[in-house]
Amino acid sequence: MWPRKVAWLNPVQGIRSAYHVWLSETAAEYIDRRETLAALDTVRSERDSQLLPESAAVRPGTSVDAVLRESSADEVWIDYVADIGDSLDATYAVLNLLVTPNLSVRGSDVAFNPGHLLILGGDLIYPTPSRDLYLSRTRAPLLAARPSLDGRAPCLFAIPGNHDWYDGLTNFYREFCQGQTLGGWSMLQRRSYFAIKLAHRWWLWGIDIALDTTLDPPQQSYFLNLLRRGKADPSDPESFLEGDNIILCTAKPAWLDESCRSDGYRNLAYFIREIIEKHGGRVRVVLAGDLHHYNRYENTSRGQLITAGGGGAYLSGTHRLPDRVQELYASPEEWGLAGQASSGGPNPDNAFNASDSSYPSRSRSRLLALRTLFLAFRPANWLFTLTVGALYWLLAWVLLQADTTVFKTTPGELMLTTVLTPGATPVFLTMLLVVGLCIIVAVASESTVSRWRTIPWGLGHGVLHLVLAVLIAWSIDRSTTAQWKAASGPLEIFLVGMLSTVAMIGCGGLAGATLVGIYFVLSDRLLGWHANEVFAAQSIIDYRSFLRLRIDAEGTLTIFPIGLRKVPRKWRPRHPRRAEDPFYEPADRALDPHLIEGPIMIRFR
Repeated sequence: MWPRKVAWLNPVQGIRSAYHVWLSETAAEYIDRRETLAALDTVRSERDSQLLPESAAVRPGTSVDAVLRESSADEVWIDYVADIGDSLDATYAVLNLLVTPNLSVRGSDVAFNPGHLLILGGDLIYPTPSRDLYLSRTRAPLLAARPSLDGRAPCLFAIPGNHDWYDGLTNFYREFCQGQTLGGWSMLQRRSYFAIKLAHRWWLWGIDIALDTTLDPPQQSYFLNLLRRGKADPSDPESFLEGDNIILCTAKPAWLDESCRSDGYRNLAYFIREIIEKHGGRVRVVLAGDLHHYNRYENTSRGQLITAGGGGAYLSGTHRLPDRVQELYASPEEWGLAGQASSGGPNPDNAFNASDSSYPSRSRSRLLALRTLFLAFRPANWLFTLTVGALYWLLAWVLLQADTTVFKTTPGELMLTTVLTPGATPVFLTMLLVVGLCIIVAVASESTVSRWRTIPWGLGHGVLHLVLAVLIAWSIDRSTTAQWKAASGPLEIFLVGMLSTVAMIGCGGLAGATLVGIYFVLSDRLLGWHANEVFAAQSIIDYRSFLRLRIDAEGTLTIFPIGLRKVPRKWRPRHPRRAEDPFYEPADRALDPHLIEGPIMIRFR
């Protein structure tokens, strides 16, 4: 039914992803077309017919306002989900919950209905963007979940993540910024960022941080002009007024950078402090994806930093999250100072503390990480296992070619004699290849850690693979000695050789891939490294999450974090089905959403 989820340890996929990451990072200034697109994308003001490039991020007219006016009792509901487009089982399960009317959620007595707005918070496709992948992994589940209109067209807005940026946003613009409809959703944005006025002086802003670079000048101009327009004409009902509250959506939880030295952290802090707060805005909530779990941080001012990336990509661990992060924006007292914000750096008294409701829990996350020890036995990792086995066989083969008698010695003598004898260059190069690959994995995966630490750790990992490969080769040679002596003809010799090869690749692959799993687990437990690889190697699709937000008639924002512990693996066509109903329903287990925590209530100040 669905395309297979991404096998992140697939060597071919790893090479492709590494190439796209390298290309996008080295050529970021050349593939960033946001300024050009902003210059070409202008709309005319209905009042004075002037070109307003700063107003073009959301299409003018009936658009969002018409949808929000349909809300009853002045309530506005918003759905937020991020990191879809990997496992289609997980993505469709979450979207199915989003469109279900009168959704019953364990732990809450609220009967949830689909939101007026759906916000996709980044990384809408995996592993890399293309027209075909967007069609099969993003559009297909969205269309299957809401195939047609049911009397109204809720609006869909999206911001790009790093995976959407690997082609310079070419396909993101084609899919989300053309003003078309997607099944039962209306897509009204014209650029990769937007600002939506909700109700009761609440706004929802989505920013495009590209690949942790600064916000481009047209994007900054768009938001600055929005902030200034209210001061120029406070009577305009669409104007941003000083003191309005903002729900800010960004593609990456930059606040989790404990050193606070990354470009992502500095850029986000600058945007909040110098652009929003200095011009009278108040950021009350920051939402992000990128990490595929749910976690929340709160400060004494009830400011919220929430990561909710449980839309469909492999689960990320929570046991390495910090207990405390520095503040990103000013305190309520500084909000009262018109045009001023904190310029003396973060205030330790207003730091953000982690909630006790990360999903999955930290204890559960530690247990899940141990499953990486069995990565060699996951079907999605079999190509990786075979690749490791092939490297082990290559090492055994060059050892055998260097000296046909060395396998009669001990394993230690085997390695020493082949490396030190004349003609040992192929052996040395093969060993260098294995060790070099292990060092590259350690250094590339932990780029923020000193290489004086990552290189020795990768070197030790590589040496263990060499020792293990020699031990397996020596054992197989000893066990097949009798067969070699008994072989009398070319066919028998060929069969014995094939048996040895299959045994070396099979045993070497299982043992070597298991050693990789042990390396990942030890790195995670002892050093806090490879936290991403520990879970990417497993591709866990359970523990899904999304947010449902409500702004009530009193202007109180309530956030409902909703989790789905188990994702169905089998689906069947829904029967009977109305035109607006989802195409498929679970065939092996019912969807059983529950409230992760809260709800979290934030009152208008």
